Amino acid sequence: MKLLRQFGVTIASLCAVTAAAVAVPGQAQARDDRPSTALLISVQFVDEPEQPSRTALLYCEADGGSHRSAAAACQDLRAVDGDFHALPDTGGICTREYRPVVATAVGLWAGRMTSYREVFGNNCLLLRATGSVFDI
Repeated sequence: MKLLRQFGVTIASLCAVTAAAVAVPGQAQARDDRPSTALLISVQFVDEPEQPSRTALLYCEADGGSHRSAAAACQDLRAVDGDFHALPDTGGICTREYRPVVATAVGLWAGRMTSYREVFGNNCLLLRATGSVFDI
């Protein structure tokens, strides 16, 4: 049940990100002022309900948001034009422990809707496969 509540918070956050980034007719804000890249990044530990899910907002025009390494994450995403599946594996050693994590990203990249969801065997494998993007 706790995981469902956390998921609900994530959905609510996504709605806020999308509302901030998508044009609403009659809005006073000029089209050029809206972010064309606004992503909600999250990491959830599958079998560990005591571990809170981590979420961050990532903006990549003027790199920022609540992501702790926004500049590096935006640089990683720019290198692959926002294609999460194309992020290069950084290599390195990870333990073989099985502690699955789900990485998700939803929002806008360069003005187009995007989403990504992948399960990794543990947090180390996630970070190795996605660089700074999910290091939140």
